Amino acid sequence: MKPYEILIVEDEFVFACDLEQRLARLGYAVMDKVCTGAAALAAASQRTPDLVLMDIHLPGDMDGIEAAIQIHRQHQAPVVFLTAFGEETTVERAKAAEPYGYILKPVEDRELKIVIEMSLAKHEAEKRLRESEIRYRSLFERAGDYVLLLEPRLDGPPVIADANEAALRAHGYTREELVGQSITLLDPDFSTPEHRERVQLMETAGAPLFTTRHRRKNGQFFEVEVRPSPVLLGMKRYYLSVERDITERKRLEACLLEARKMECIGRLAGGVAHEFNNILAAVMLNVNLLESSASGFEQRNSLREVADLATQGANVVRQLLAFSRQSAMNARPLDLARQLAGFSKVIRRVASERVAVEVVPGGPVPRVKADAGMLEQALLNLCLNACEAMPAGGRLQLGLQAATLDAGAARRHPDARPGQFVCLSVADTGRGMDEAVLSRLFEPFFTTKEVGQGPGLGLATVHGIVHQHRGWVEVSSAPGQGSTFRLFLPALAEAQAAAPEAPEPAPMPRGRETILLVEDESVLRLVTGKFLQHLGYRVLEAENSAAAHRLWQQHWAEIALLFVAQGLRDGHSGVDLATRLRADRPELKAIISSGFTTEVFRVPNPGGPTTIHLPVPFPPEDLAALLRACLDEPSATDTPPPAGAPAETPGQARPPL
Repeated sequence: MKPYEILIVEDEFVFACDLEQRLARLGYAVMDKVCTGAAALAAASQRTPDLVLMDIHLPGDMDGIEAAIQIHRQHQAPVVFLTAFGEETTVERAKAAEPYGYILKPVEDRELKIVIEMSLAKHEAEKRLRESEIRYRSLFERAGDYVLLLEPRLDGPPVIADANEAALRAHGYTREELVGQSITLLDPDFSTPEHRERVQLMETAGAPLFTTRHRRKNGQFFEVEVRPSPVLLGMKRYYLSVERDITERKRLEACLLEARKMECIGRLAGGVAHEFNNILAAVMLNVNLLESSASGFEQRNSLREVADLATQGANVVRQLLAFSRQSAMNARPLDLARQLAGFSKVIRRVASERVAVEVVPGGPVPRVKADAGMLEQALLNLCLNACEAMPAGGRLQLGLQAATLDAGAARRHPDARPGQFVCLSVADTGRGMDEAVLSRLFEPFFTTKEVGQGPGLGLATVHGIVHQHRGWVEVSSAPGQGSTFRLFLPALAEAQAAAPEAPEPAPMPRGRETILLVEDESVLRLVTGKFLQHLGYRVLEAENSAAAHRLWQQHWAEIALLFVAQGLRDGHSGVDLATRLRADRPELKAIISSGFTTEVFRVPNPGGPTTIHLPVPFPPEDLAALLRACLDEPSATDTPPPAGAPAETPGQARPPL
């Protein structure tokens, strides 16, 4: 082991040489011998000694005490005074140098050995402590969480003993302003009985994680999550409080809860809408059947009123489905500027004479892929709400502008994301809304109107329509300052082609083919069967998949088309039934109806079967045209009957299922 190196600072040459020999006998190495304070500083600067034996009275401008102070301050080397002077004033002055020992000359080897070893041991302990403090301070300052060191008080709340940089920045204080202050400066609720119980629990079993509110220097409050624990530093007891700002987490949790609530309500709305769709489909078909046999004007007029009421009911159901994102959407590229220009004329006719309708130009905007009817419905709901918010008149502004959002701008709303968008805005100068109304604005059936003045589905429908278009709605409002709704829709790339024009409705066609009708709603099955028979078709009715299989085994060669509801109560789906029947007749065509279909689509399959998905309720004219289109779709040559079934006598053979 390398011996410790000692610097001797002594102006008496003989004593210095004698001391060097004695140290060598004791197992130490003498780094150097100097006779002045300045020389001692120079030697320590070249190589830091393990220990300095320093005489107090030295020649020159710097005595041993001043030299010891400089060496300790600059190089942290331990100093032991070795002097012939022991008067009280000298000893008091020597304390300023924080010496590790003070030995009066003459000195014995044993005493010299003990003082040197104790000084070296003390210095090593202090060195380890300093390194530990540096590591602690580094961890303390670099912690991303807020860390407070609190000193307990018997007569009141703890006092802040230290705080890391993160805590200082978050609260807006400097360390000088914060250290020594009561914790109630940051946590005004600390003196509550609940906090006192936490302190007592922490002393005994350790305090659990809890949340509280902290106050910044500017008076603003924010929520923090706190994990306290008792710590022992030196001989003193403290509380270490590790804290985290949970404001953003709380906001995201609230958004998640709101999204889950809206999802549950959407499922409920979709289920209710499905039941109404079946009822309305039966009403529409019955009205059409009765109209064909009505003889008088009054009868036809009454039936037309019933049909109009059914259409109004279908619109309400469509709003429910739009809210629950289960309605069929016919999206195509749209020029919103042209759409808005035409829509503003409608609003001017609908709005009160006291409301001035303005279209605010916002420059060219890209196209969006949207359902024109659904967007107009959303705009109409917003505009009607705006007009009702201005009973004494006011100004209604419709705006349209392109919007480019970066990652920072997208954080302002939980549904927002970076990219190119078109912002469609509806602003009014009405009475505005407070925070309580804004927090429930898009809930279905929530309304500030009197009972009977509206179902409260308008804004819920807007929310559903915009989200179905992969967009979001932002609202700004305050009591007496009007409201502004901004609808953000994703922009289409310029290269995308415009959608083709919608075809003209075809007249109601007829037919003579055999149709297998599978519907578990008895009323809807009965009236649909009557309507199909009225069009000339032969209809085989089944209330579930088992009955459909029985009819199929008897009439498999006659059936030209399967008309089936997607959701059957026996656990099977229309798609499953069509797939199983096509195992016998691959060319079998099918229409699958559903009140939950999110997108109307047709799957032409050259050389294979045609499948058309039909949303419920369906206008009778649309059903008639769809039946004919499906039946007339070219397909492969009929496959031979299943093995063992004579083709000459269809209906008698039983195909394998």
